[in-house]
Amino acid sequence: MKTAGRLLAAAIVAVACAPLPRLPVVSPQGREALDQLEYFERLSGLPVEQQNVEYGAAKAAFEREPSDANRLRLALALSLPQTPWHDDAKVVLLLAAFEPSRKASGGPLRELAALVEQGAVERMRLRDEHRRREAAWRDEQHRIEELQQKLEALRAIDREMRQRAPPR
Repeated sequence: MKTAGRLLAAAIVAVACAPLPRLPVVSPQGREALDQLEYFERLSGLPVEQQNVEYGAAKAAFEREPSDANRLRLALALSLPQTPWHDDAKVVLLLAAFEPSRKASGGPLRELAALVEQGAVERMRLRDEHRRREAAWRDEQHRIEELQQKLEALRAIDREMRQRAPPR
């Protein structure tokens, strides 16, 4: 039993003395992008009332200082699903105006902005497709109802003609 304890102690000492793995170094721009992702994750978990407060704060911050970080933060707040202020068109407009010098360099913040913008564009496309299909379905339902009415009218004519026909 003492041997097992000594082996365990030796293993713990060996692991404790081993060099720690190097964590990747995150650039300031990368840290800013990670902060934005953490903000969105935190925002997504809040009740709607608190999300509304955060949306108001993001809007005010952007109006006060229209920086890239504030622009992205407001876009993230606008992209929250199932909120009264959700607006993908505004998200696209906000992020299309992202600082041109950053667009060329494509830093992490710009890449995140592009991802959020693409998500908003895709949601708009899907909503339009859904509306188009829904309208086509309603048109088809209307056509079916018209055909059903015509069929009923033909059946009524057939019944009437059978009643008028002289018995043989």
